[in-house]
Amino acid sequence: MIASFALIAFPFFQLPDFGGRFEYHVFHFPGVTANDSKLRRFRFNREGQWSKNFGYELELELSDGAKFENGNVHWISRHGMKVQAGLLKEPLGHDTFTSSRFMTFTERNIVSDLTPSDNTGIMVEYGNSAFTWHFGAFGKVAHGGMADKEDALTGRLVWRPWYQDSGKLLHLGLSTSLRNPQRNEVSWGLDGGPSVMEDIVNTGILAADALHCVGTEVAWMDGQWSLLAETMTVSIRGGDGGSAQGWSLQGSCFLTGEHRNYKISNGTFGRTHPYSSFLENGNGALELAARTERVLFPSTSLSAGMGVQTLALNWWLTPYWRIQTSWDHLQPVGGEGVQAWTIRFACDW
Repeated sequence: MIASFALIAFPFFQLPDFGGRFEYHVFHFPGVTANDSKLRRFRFNREGQWSKNFGYELELELSDGAKFENGNVHWISRHGMKVQAGLLKEPLGHDTFTSSRFMTFTERNIVSDLTPSDNTGIMVEYGNSAFTWHFGAFGKVAHGGMADKEDALTGRLVWRPWYQDSGKLLHLGLSTSLRNPQRNEVSWGLDGGPSVMEDIVNTGILAADALHCVGTEVAWMDGQWSLLAETMTVSIRGGDGGSAQGWSLQGSCFLTGEHRNYKISNGTFGRTHPYSSFLENGNGALELAARTERVLFPSTSLSAGMGVQTLALNWWLTPYWRIQTSWDHLQPVGGEGVQAWTIRFACDW
């Protein structure tokens, strides 16, 4: 761990420029006496510039042994196009591409479990008030994902026909990926939300010569109200054939009147800024949210899939401190439902 910390800190170590995040989860399962808790994420990151156009980003995860979660170098053209190379987040779906610092719920939707997350590769991106696009070629999946190794071409396009900084948004997104599993196999598993749980349903190992992912996104915001819908279909070419399909629909309302911020750079929702900070004798921001989602596996899988319904109440004390609560009802297809409560204590800096 000391060696990893030294690697991220040298030769860029400057305390004022360091950032990070801390996220701790506490779980309660009704009808089960054994509750649980977990350090979900503990990261340090360092971003900087070598020159006006060249920069870097390093992120070290310490919650489950020391490992790099992100590490890349980038170049920005004078027209605003950005080229990154290294360990990156693949631009495939909205929730997958959203930072954990800005999630409405304690965990991402189960649709994101169908697609990879961090991967090594090179990616080009650009964003303006109307469009955001990303395209990249990727190799080994570092954490999460669908197989031990996949070569992939992945792209995402977002169009904003309606957007205002004051909280007005209509976001339409499309993402796709062509993937080549190294061992010609694929598997998926879903825990349904609480990260401390083992997978409730899984496909087992399926034969696959290639994979084709297609995702759609629709987001709408009008002041304190917002909606987000997302779908993902992963078609298996050759092997066992068939497809995995998922959809998610969520809505939220700020009871204290705030609106969600939006990041043009990557086409996702960003940091919430309360009208009054709790640390300055204010109330912070209260957000009520609900989500329903479902994933269905190919017919040759061990499990058919799962549906999840979630209610959440979030208290954003400041833009950087928050307490999030959620109730999940997890319903495996053809199986018995499970309930879970999660409290998330989170901060970043």
